[in-house]
Amino acid sequence: MINFKRQFPNSPFVVDRFVKEHNHEMASPKKSHLLRSTRSITKTKGLVIENKVNVGIKPTATYSYLAEVSGGTDVLGYSKKDYFNFIHELMKSKVEAGDAQSVVNEFNNRQANETLFYWDVQLDLEGSITNFFWRDGRSRIDYEIVGDVVSFDTTYRTNKYRMICAPFIGINHHWRNIIFGCAFLSDESAESFKWLFSTF
Repeated sequence: MINFKRQFPNSPFVVDRFVKEHNHEMASPKKSHLLRSTRSITKTKGLVIENKVNVGIKPTATYSYLAEVSGGTDVLGYSKKDYFNFIHELMKSKVEAGDAQSVVNEFNNRQANETLFYWDVQLDLEGSITNFFWRDGRSRIDYEIVGDVVSFDTTYRTNKYRMICAPFIGINHHWRNIIFGCAFLSDESAESFKWLFSTF
């Protein structure tokens, strides 16, 4: 270990303490792939992941495939968490600056002009939009009249941003499907669902 310190606020750092001997066992070869310093998603690997995501292959299936062709997760070069973090950052980078603002502007305009229109948005820690929910006046009235049974489905994906389209659907007195509200979700985490259901 090594410690540095300054004598005064603007003076250069000097070595305060240095211990030459290791105070822990070194990582075994079987566990070295778990060390942060050895994990990385190279540009080539990143392109493979991005191409598979773009053609609609599920992230978990892609991870399993990449691990299999590499010879196992221990030789893949990154952890499952690294992989999902990479995909999350990839999706965030694809949201063009004007796109989210266009949606916000449209929803604000509709809310100003339609009495019962409602929308809400969830942000991540960096202030980026992660989840949207909206419903119009007709959806609200329909829900109050025939909202005894609600179907919620997250099997749909949008093409450009791979966001999850999550409609709340019911059936009216004429046996026709009606929409009670809709959301775009960035993931299917418990936090996203808690936010969405309480917002709905």
